[in-house]
Amino acid sequence: MNDEMTVTRLRALADPARWQLVKILAEQCCHQLNLPDADSTLTASELCCAVTGSERITSTISHHLNELAEAGVVDRERVGRTVRYQLNQEVMASLAAALCLPASLETQTPMKTHISLNVRDIELSTRWYAALFGQSPAKERPGYANFSLEQPPLKLALNQIAPNQTEGVGKGPVNHFGIQVAHSENVASAKQRFEDAGLVTFTEENVTCCYAVQDKVWVTDPDGNAWEVYAVTDELTSPSDSLAASCACGTAETVGHIGG
Repeated sequence: MNDEMTVTRLRALADPARWQLVKILAEQCCHQLNLPDADSTLTASELCCAVTGSERITSTISHHLNELAEAGVVDRERVGRTVRYQLNQEVMASLAAALCLPASLETQTPMKTHISLNVRDIELSTRWYAALFGQSPAKERPGYANFSLEQPPLKLALNQIAPNQTEGVGKGPVNHFGIQVAHSENVASAKQRFEDAGLVTFTEENVTCCYAVQDKVWVTDPDGNAWEVYAVTDELTSPSDSLAASCACGTAETVGHIGG
């Protein structure tokens, strides 16, 4: 996340009324974690009821929800004639990291194991893993979903592939593996460590992948499994963003560079 986007999102949160809406949505996410069958989303009328005691949607709350959605703090999805809102947990985590930089990025930043799977039916697989983990996906986009778990620290990505697709990284269900880190500085440190150990690396900076902007470094293990160390620098909030479809994770071009 760049500084300009960070300031924009903090400005959206600076209004007391918008902050109250964010806290209500955060409580809903916590409620969903404790009760897996619960919904982590709320409608505008449900949010109005929580704030004012009335389900009548006011223009003020509609405005605040729109501001939060435009800043990427809140995701919104139309289901029939109803719009449902959900806190964007990845954006909030990025803001928290930006506001609380540790003294040593190398030793103190949280990391998550990353597994990227190829799936034939994205909707079926998303429902299955939601049942497995007992929580909703952190992000859902056309042909893509991911789950971000705190315990255990895991980032699982699901990538829709064509029924007859057999080429590319992970000739089978596994696309690639990785480690998500908090900052681009961690990626640079990993790259240096890999090269000091004699590993062949391939670096991508400011690349659009999986509906996010990322910095990353790739290596390949002796059996041909691709591993990336990456940091998310910005989120693409629009599911229809044409750049979002250009995810290069595990493409043949990438493998060619990191295969040695």
